[in-house]
Amino acid sequence: MSANPFKAMFARLFDSREAGAVVLDERQRRLLDRAVAFVVDNTDPRIRLVPRYKKKLTPALIRTGQYLGGIIRALPEPLELSRDAWATDPRINAFFATADDVPQVLGRSAELRGFFDDPRHIGAREAHALLVMEKREQKVLGIALEDGVLKRDVAQVNVSFTAHRIVVPTATPGEVLVEFGLRGVRRLLDIVLARIAAIQERATELEERKAFLATRLRLLKSTGFGIEPVADRTREIAEIESQLAHAAGELMEKKVNSRSMEHYLEQINDVLWAPEQHLTVSEVRLRVNRLGIKIAENSPEDAHSLVLTELRLGSELCAIVAPVKCKRSDLPPAGQMLAEAAKYLL
Repeated sequence: MSANPFKAMFARLFDSREAGAVVLDERQRRLLDRAVAFVVDNTDPRIRLVPRYKKKLTPALIRTGQYLGGIIRALPEPLELSRDAWATDPRINAFFATADDVPQVLGRSAELRGFFDDPRHIGAREAHALLVMEKREQKVLGIALEDGVLKRDVAQVNVSFTAHRIVVPTATPGEVLVEFGLRGVRRLLDIVLARIAAIQERATELEERKAFLATRLRLLKSTGFGIEPVADRTREIAEIESQLAHAAGELMEKKVNSRSMEHYLEQINDVLWAPEQHLTVSEVRLRVNRLGIKIAENSPEDAHSLVLTELRLGSELCAIVAPVKCKRSDLPPAGQMLAEAAKYLL
């Protein structure tokens, strides 16, 4: 993809007002024009053939910008992701089973290691990034104190976090938030491209169906060698002709759509006008003790209250995300990580 103008858009263009109330100055209009060009270039450049395509795309782009901008501003302050923080920060303690798991996750991140190895960041002492995890809740039987009595085999819910990943390492926390928004834009454009591809694929399937029906019809109408018993195929021929006419009509409509840039523009607007249908961020509140057991809100048992950020990408992905800062000094040497991995190969 070409240079993404949404970076500047998220950094300084939109506020929390509704799309209809946004007033753009000349600089903002130029920035928005670049955003329109970016979207068109990365879906189908022929959309420029649609009269007033910029004007038609602008409201949806503003809607998406505001929505993603709101998500960016709602993300929490970055956590220190370190082995020492595991003992002092209840969130890091909940995210990792042991203190040793933290440096292992840091060391496995190719993106984080690449950031610190980049000559542009050779003097950087820390990186800001996103920690992405999967949250799992599992019913278990454990020991609990109920009314002053220690009981066994008590039904409990264990909360754990797996599949830790460190992504989009940058030099400042602001850059992380902007990068988060950029990935949201890429996600939405991927959905648009998938819709356009589906339209084109359906047209191809109909073309093949029409060809098959035409061949079948010719076969039914054929007299063959001329010595076979004559069969009454009137009903079957009529049914095939009806199917062929329907397929031809549907194919004509699909071909018009697949070639119509106006229709492609409608697909873009449909996605960008409703980004919340494809990407959402919400708060998840829970109380857990040091063992990762979920504790009821009204329980007197000692526990930590956590507020987590849950990211959903349609029905495909649900993950917990947290802005974090990672110190260069906490990153294990590459050789150490290779040695750890070798243990599992022996």
